[in-house]
Amino acid sequence: MEEPKKLLTAEREKAVSAYRVFTKNQPDSVIEALIQGANLEQAKAFSKQYGASLENSHPLKCEDCGSKKVSRASGSLSEPQSGAKTFQKKSPDSFKLSKK
Repeated sequence: MEEPKKLLTAEREKAVSAYRVFTKNQPDSVIEALIQGANLEQAKAFSKQYGASLENSHPLKCEDCGSKKVSRASGSLSEPQSGAKTFQKKSPDSFKLSKK
C-alpha cells in the first residue's frame, strides 16, 4: 500500500512544480491545494496540462548549439558520462608561492 502513496505523492509534486513554473512562481494557493488533494488520475491530468503549457511557452533547446534534440534530463546536474573530461577546481591551499 506504501508504493501507490509514493506514486501519488510524486505525481502531485510533479504537477505542482509544473504549475509553479507555468505561473512564474506566483501560484494561486487554491489551485495548489486542489492539486495536492487530487487523486492519481487528476494529478496526472494536472501534470499533463501544465507540462504541455510549459513546453509551449518554454520549448527545450540546447543553449550552446540551438539543437532541439534535448530533454529535460540532459539539462540536469548529473555525473559526467564515461570518457568525458571533467574539471576539478583546485583548493587555494594546494598552490605554493615561489620565493623571490
